[in-house]
Amino acid sequence: MKHPVPLLLTLAAFAPGALAQITVNTQDRAAVAALYNNTYAPAFANTNHGWTGATASCTAGTINAQFVTDTLTALNVFRAMAGMPSVTFGNPRSFPTSGSGLVDCQQGALMLHAAGMLSHNLPASSPCYTAAGNGALGTANLAGGVVGARGIDALIDDGVGNLGHRRWMLHEPQLTMAFGSTSTYMVLDVMAPMATGNRSRFAAWPPAGFVPYPWRYETWSFAVPGLNQDVFNPATHADFSAATVTVTRNGTTVPVNQFVPGQCIFCYDNGIHWTFPTPIPGGPGMADTPYLVTIANVRNCAQSTYSYTVTLFDPTGSSASPDECSGAHLITDGVHGPYDNSTATTSAPAWPCGSGGKDLWFAYQATGTGNLTATTCSLSTLDTVIEVFSGTCGALVSRGCNDDVCGAQSTVTVPVTPGPYRIRVGGFGGAAGTFRLDVRGPSGGATASSTNYGTGCYRASRSFYELFASGAAFDLDNARMRLSRSNGIYVAQSAGTFVAPTAGATILALGDDAVTTVNLTGSFPYHGGTTSTLEVCSNGFVSVATGNGSSPNPAAAAWLQSTSPRWGCWRDYDPTPAGSGKVKFQQVGTIAYITWDNVWDFGGTSATAANQWQLQFDLGTGNVTFAWQTMSNLGGPTVVGYSAPAPSTDLGSRDISASLPATFRTAAEELDPLALNTNLPRIGTTLALTITNYPSNATLGAVIESLTQRNPGIDLAASGAPGCLQFLNPDVANVVVVNNRMSVYNQPVPNSNALLGVRLFAQGLAFAPGANALGVLTSNGTELVVGQ
Repeated sequence: MKHPVPLLLTLAAFAPGALAQITVNTQDRAAVAALYNNTYAPAFANTNHGWTGATASCTAGTINAQFVTDTLTALNVFRAMAGMPSVTFGNPRSFPTSGSGLVDCQQGALMLHAAGMLSHNLPASSPCYTAAGNGALGTANLAGGVVGARGIDALIDDGVGNLGHRRWMLHEPQLTMAFGSTSTYMVLDVMAPMATGNRSRFAAWPPAGFVPYPWRYETWSFAVPGLNQDVFNPATHADFSAATVTVTRNGTTVPVNQFVPGQCIFCYDNGIHWTFPTPIPGGPGMADTPYLVTIANVRNCAQSTYSYTVTLFDPTGSSASPDECSGAHLITDGVHGPYDNSTATTSAPAWPCGSGGKDLWFAYQATGTGNLTATTCSLSTLDTVIEVFSGTCGALVSRGCNDDVCGAQSTVTVPVTPGPYRIRVGGFGGAAGTFRLDVRGPSGGATASSTNYGTGCYRASRSFYELFASGAAFDLDNARMRLSRSNGIYVAQSAGTFVAPTAGATILALGDDAVTTVNLTGSFPYHGGTTSTLEVCSNGFVSVATGNGSSPNPAAAAWLQSTSPRWGCWRDYDPTPAGSGKVKFQQVGTIAYITWDNVWDFGGTSATAANQWQLQFDLGTGNVTFAWQTMSNLGGPTVVGYSAPAPSTDLGSRDISASLPATFRTAAEELDPLALNTNLPRIGTTLALTITNYPSNATLGAVIESLTQRNPGIDLAASGAPGCLQFLNPDVANVVVVNNRMSVYNQPVPNSNALLGVRLFAQGLAFAPGANALGVLTSNGTELVVGQ
């Protein structure tokens, strides 16, 4: 069914470095075990550094290419476990020195080897000294005694302390590092240069999900970006001074010793660390053991409490316990096990039969229609209970439950259709012991299916707004927001200065709920045209033409139905009472200022109802700046934002104050998310993979196909496409031509029974310049089961 084409550039556009990226769904036990055994363990086992240098001649030398690859692999395995994109080893100029990456790191490793010690700053009298090598030492993680993948492991472990090494290596935006090594000393430049981009997630070690027990380490850690995300300003970072860490195992609290390390700019985000007075157990043959971690009372970040579960397991064991639904063992027809439920917990939902407990979970994919039978008859040393569910975790429907059918063992037979099922095996009354499980499903005749999952990007609008329910809820006092006009969009950022009206400002003759026209000296460019006049409404908005009315009742729906572009802080103001301020107009150079200069809320009777704020229109650039001073907290609802001419897609109320520490932007057109839909993949027919909702400037797209699903998807923010998700491995790409904002890729399905039940995953891709930094949009994923 695959039709590979030479599309290296296409795949690179989908996810830069995708062919070298290491990704893993940590909620998938089997996937984590495979990552550990098939990717990490071989890299860790490689000790063939092959260093060719010598201290006697101060020759930095080289190291074995495979050794470098395995070092990078180990580093990227840890980053993948933490949910972060892979890095590459390259030759950028280091920060804050003027080195050159790989060469400098190799020279720095030679210097450490010659000195026989670790140091971030060796004296110039040191043997084999070079300024560039010493510069690399100053911006690098250093290891001695262990190098390569083993050195990476030691740096991630990081002992007890500030854990700067771990925090540098798990810094999400850092996509390039540099590396050098001798036989005993290693230099990993983690600031080459230091990346300061946005972080989309917390960084925890061990991370949420399934974690091989060798990675449990002595110190556990958690770091999260502050609301401002300014790496260089510690005052904007998350505040853990009052935070608490709680860890529970099987509902029992595990004592911890927590500490908050001192703020370190070069350690990126603030964090909190903890150790255990009694070491966390783990070893070969251990049962899967979940630990619930809760960090509470975190300040100055997206939320105050974070909770996640770390499930330690033996990645090499064949009978480790799948203790929860999320960690269910994937099984097919046949006898599996043995399994031991001695340390398992009792899962929700409650057992409907046999008072089951200490249960283990198994995942089964039915490929046909008929009966599914799960049994422990003659396969168990304990009194078992079995329950079969349709669906997946979080959406389970019990289809059958049995206690005793063959002595103290159990059998359940239920009708199934193609799709996912879960099987739960427990002990009667919580009995413990070992068992094997025999599963048999319907054979032949799989039914074709096509199931969408996830969503595409983006649902976009030319307009935006924030709706405040009352003056008391308004939170933009003394804030600034500039809308910079660029290529058909506005980019919003925190910028601008309030300019008080001078004595030469014109007081506009505006009554209550009134509109007047002001004349500009020159033309103001806006998206869609230019104007030499502006329409000013006393209720706090400015339009490029008449037609938007003068309603005193701010509402999101009305804002998005604007007849012409408008900007504003729409509220029921009234400049007519004695004592109220006025709306004023003044143009200075190319800037037109329209100011609500202490204008009262409607019904106000004193200066406590006054509002002072301003819109600035730059005739030279088309930029519009909002500048708020003091606003009344007595007024009614307020709508803040920009609206293009109707219709505009309603994206909901945007929290402007939370968005502006970074930037946000409007779209050049109204868009629904890119969508992929198909007919049923029946053998002997043609599968039509149809992509819709292309943006108007997209002329090419692609259908990506894979046998490997990524659900939940991988956020491509680090690649320049924030909010776009990668729902599969990019194994095969098929270029499509866009026609009338849609494309169709026709793929014949051979008339072969051997394909029945085969699962395939597909995702659409649009090449859309300007949609984001990457210029790529992704669709939802589609799961296809080949059938009749």
